[in-house]
Amino acid sequence: MSAMFGSNPEAIFHFHSNLLLDRARTETLHRAIADAVRPGDVVLDLGSGTGILSFFACEAGARRVYAVESGDVAELSKLLCVANGLQDRIVVLNHSSYNVVLPEKVDAIITDTFHTFGLQDGLLGSIIDARRRLLKTDGTIVPRSIELFVALVELPDVYRRFDVWTAAQYGFDFSPGREFATNNLYSIPVEADVFQKAWLGPPGSLIHIRLSDVETSNVGGQATLTTTRSGVMHGLGGWFAAELGDGNVLSNSPDIRTVSWKYAFFPLDRPMMLGVGESISVRIDTCDGATWRWEVERAGGSARQRTTFRGFPWSAEGFHKLSPGYAPKRTPIGDAELFVLGLLDGHRMITDLEEELRRRYPEQFSTPESAASFVQDIAWRCS
Repeated sequence: MSAMFGSNPEAIFHFHSNLLLDRARTETLHRAIADAVRPGDVVLDLGSGTGILSFFACEAGARRVYAVESGDVAELSKLLCVANGLQDRIVVLNHSSYNVVLPEKVDAIITDTFHTFGLQDGLLGSIIDARRRLLKTDGTIVPRSIELFVALVELPDVYRRFDVWTAAQYGFDFSPGREFATNNLYSIPVEADVFQKAWLGPPGSLIHIRLSDVETSNVGGQATLTTTRSGVMHGLGGWFAAELGDGNVLSNSPDIRTVSWKYAFFPLDRPMMLGVGESISVRIDTCDGATWRWEVERAGGSARQRTTFRGFPWSAEGFHKLSPGYAPKRTPIGDAELFVLGLLDGHRMITDLEEELRRRYPEQFSTPESAASFVQDIAWRCS
């Protein structure tokens, strides 16, 4: 099946309908965009999804909105622009923002590409790149800043998910999986009151990131937290607060809840029994939201570390390919892709390409279906 038909419409509609139905989140963004966008402005909407933020920008008077969304939902966004009579003011670009070149600088960048712990994979890097290349010197970014918060949490019911990797299952040993399972960041669907009751002490601010001047997507922060009750610490609970401007805050904090999102949970390798008045040093670092590392250190004790880099077993070959010193060499499949790319001249049709491919690589593509799938995928991605 070609890449064109390889998307998951159910997941797309489920995700974006949840965003649209989250009225607290959407109205908060609506107010912020109304305050930030001026009549005649040119706006860049990063990760535009269905285009709702672009619609708000037009409503505020934007002359032009460049809606950037590298995904199938971009095609739905184009239809929605037409349905709302905005196709002449909104330009939907189905590309990675890193590959977008605009005919003009923008007055404002708006985005809502957050995660339960604020920094979605690639968020900071894309904002920094767009700010440097595409935003006017005196331009505006919504949100202005993102602050990350953390608390020591006692969540036995959540932590029990790791028990499956400790005990034997159906007479077989699954324990090697536990090391990887506890090296992952989880989104946990607990109620706000349950989450707050799980705190072993007051939470703390970990890091405050100003999007107008942050220069690196690799960020981290440290906080020292003190317990006010005894209990078993199963890990760290986290949330974020994004300042959108003029008092508008988007947050999954249990106190604010302007988005109905889950909380972040960073598990420990083993639960830690804590008494009242204990001081715990917490450090969390991330490589642009793609990988996370967290460290917990008890006063007078040794540091305990986890990292999502160890969140799943890597093959030696796959790990080697990530090394800066790796010298890639094309495989036969790579040769076949290069061959097809060389035939993309705007004249040959898909069926012609499939025939040429099978003639050149009969062993790799012994059936018409295998050649069709390969060619259609390349045509979808590269033309």
